[in-house]
Amino acid sequence: MKLVCLLPVSTDARIQRRLGALRRHGIDPEVLAFERPQYPGRPPSKAYQSLGVISHGRYVRRLGAIVRALPLVRSACVGADVVYAFSLDLLALAWLATRLSRQKPRFVYEVADVRAVLVGKTVRARIFRAIERHLLRGTSLLVVTSQAYISGFYHGVQNLIDLPHVLIENKPDLDEAAAPKRALRHTRAFTIGYFGLIRCRRSWEALRRIAARGNGRIRVHVRGVPLGIPEFERDVAASPWIEYGGPYLAPDDLPAMYAGIDLCWIAHRMSQHHSLLWNRANRFYEACALHTPMIACTRKTASTRPSPMRSCGWPRLSRSLKSARPDLKTENLKGKSPNAGLGLTFQF
Repeated sequence: MKLVCLLPVSTDARIQRRLGALRRHGIDPEVLAFERPQYPGRPPSKAYQSLGVISHGRYVRRLGAIVRALPLVRSACVGADVVYAFSLDLLALAWLATRLSRQKPRFVYEVADVRAVLVGKTVRARIFRAIERHLLRGTSLLVVTSQAYISGFYHGVQNLIDLPHVLIENKPDLDEAAAPKRALRHTRAFTIGYFGLIRCRRSWEALRRIAARGNGRIRVHVRGVPLGIPEFERDVAASPWIEYGGPYLAPDDLPAMYAGIDLCWIAHRMSQHHSLLWNRANRFYEACALHTPMIACTRKTASTRPSPMRSCGWPRLSRSLKSARPDLKTENLKGKSPNAGLGLTFQF
């Protein structure tokens, strides 16, 4: 079987897990990927064909790069049995590249993030949703990383009821990077970790206020890639209680990162139609797997709904805090077992 995989970025850990799983099952896909300089990570283990450079988000601005990639994708798809597209624009690219093919391949479409351009009541959002509905009619399988994408978006927004789909959650592969045993730490400041894509401005402002008002009793440790927060570096330099450790490699760096914090920040700001309502971020699964308590929004999102996480060993326990106040009794939290997996929520 000839399988062609179209990647929006070559260094994404989730996508590399998919490629590794395919190879373990005897399928060696032909991989074509765009490059994104702002996405550092481990390079693919096998050779792939580059489709050029694209920027984060901004679907309309990607059109030029997608058009330039069309001949390469068309050539790769000749004789393909399956084309696996890891984003909506790549599904559209695969559809265009195979329109004149005598042998039409089957399409697999993976959704790990319903982009903001697809939600809301604007004309642009309606156009993009119509394009996706059209493409889904010719798609054999939809892969989602959160079941809420199906119930909340594809059923509730797109009104697509009988979609053939499969759920593959973003659980980290920690076989080679075993989670260390966490120990109680009474000798340092209470530490909140904020990991991954740092793009929620409301979260960033809340964490800055918490660190400032904590005055050394509460620290914030940040790892990942800041996006859409132009003052990020300035804010970090101005605060003695915020530390930025730069990008990281998953799963290699995860155990040490989570062993060094007391709480993981998984909260994010959303409006009624925001795509993050259905998302379960990587940091949610990472914190579950590494037995780290979490701070989440009180509003129901995919990351705060109960989930059977037995394979991650996370008991579904929760406590509510009235607000994210820095005068939180840190000694009360430190008295809890670090493996208790408490999910802490607050008004956001």
